[in-house]
Amino acid sequence: MHTSSFLSLFLLLSTAAALPSRAPSTIVIPIQRRSSIRAETEQADIKGLLAQSRRISDKYEHTFKAFEANTGKAHSLARLNTPESKRATTASSIPLVDSQDTLWYGNVQVGTPASTFTIQFDTGSSDFFVPSTLCSTCSQHARFSPTSSSTMKDLNRPFTLTYGDGSSTRGDLAQDTVSVGGLAVPNQTLGLATEYSSSFQTGPMDGLMGLGFPSLSSFKATPWFNDLAAQKTLSQNTFSFYLASNGSELTFGTPDQTKYTGDINWNTVTQAAYWQIPMSSVNVGNTAAVSNTPSVIDSGTTLIVGDSTSVRAFYAAIPGSKDASTLDPTLQGYYTVPCSSVPAVSLTFNGHTYSLGSYFNLGPITTGSQDCVGAVNAAADMNFWVIGDVFMRNVYTVFDVDNTRVGFASLK
Repeated sequence: MHTSSFLSLFLLLSTAAALPSRAPSTIVIPIQRRSSIRAETEQADIKGLLAQSRRISDKYEHTFKAFEANTGKAHSLARLNTPESKRATTASSIPLVDSQDTLWYGNVQVGTPASTFTIQFDTGSSDFFVPSTLCSTCSQHARFSPTSSSTMKDLNRPFTLTYGDGSSTRGDLAQDTVSVGGLAVPNQTLGLATEYSSSFQTGPMDGLMGLGFPSLSSFKATPWFNDLAAQKTLSQNTFSFYLASNGSELTFGTPDQTKYTGDINWNTVTQAAYWQIPMSSVNVGNTAAVSNTPSVIDSGTTLIVGDSTSVRAFYAAIPGSKDASTLDPTLQGYYTVPCSSVPAVSLTFNGHTYSLGSYFNLGPITTGSQDCVGAVNAAADMNFWVIGDVFMRNVYTVFDVDNTRVGFASLK
């Protein structure tokens, strides 16, 4: 009798030991924000707003070109009348504005043994790069030593990212182990910068990790999270942003139910390049001012940016709104609303409406002004909307790679 019991216990333990270890359900990464587009005086940060506008326009021109180089066709959101003088000849030399303002960042480890870097997480792009010890313009940043990592492989391929101000980030492509929150991907392609543009030299972020789809990669590489998903390391191949004044988090795996309430409202991605989903409407009060427009959910953008026609229609629905360029000629594409009667603005996705709350008001255009700058601005070269963190700070946002969808849930 005892022998049979011991044998059963031995077989049970042996079977349990043979089972594969269970994939982790959730890995949480603390993230921080560098600054605010409101100045300390609560006046709108005009310099920061202008930098945002340049960065957004050039970033999307850059990723459109990478998409066309990778797929052989233009992205459906790309304007067909882009001047030839602005076209890059290859995907490795592309216009991009390097404006390191109001971005979300956390820690990433590279190599064996691991070196830690402060990295911006950007759902609007797809490449990953850090400074190399060979970089002569990266002195204040953590730098990666290619000769110190036993797992580094030189791909013998240079890269150049050319920015709108004429400066460049240059370097060489390599492969190495890249870990975020203990989630390791071996042989991950990354750029090792040997020259940084001026803004990257002074910004708090050492580098950038794109969380978009592979077709946006200027390096013609699979992004880190897509490689992680292929490993089946997580129980769910999702990542989620919780953006708050304190305790902001980027969660890999099962969404953190302590951060949101109710069900997740899922929206199917219409083209797996950007995290592009249909936006039902942009609302002023209870009235839809703009309806049925494509949108991109972009953690690397602070504002909400739309095409000139629909943004003009949006502000036309707000009594007392003004074209900000009539008050400050540099603010092309921006508008103001009366500080004394800032409207309730919301966005609707798939039948669910989410308020922008106080984040719509960026503050007075000048100290003491009664005209406050709105967080929705126009870009003449765009025919879609980019939805940045002034929206994402009001919701829990989930990006689902396996099912190519974006979900929103109400914050607790």
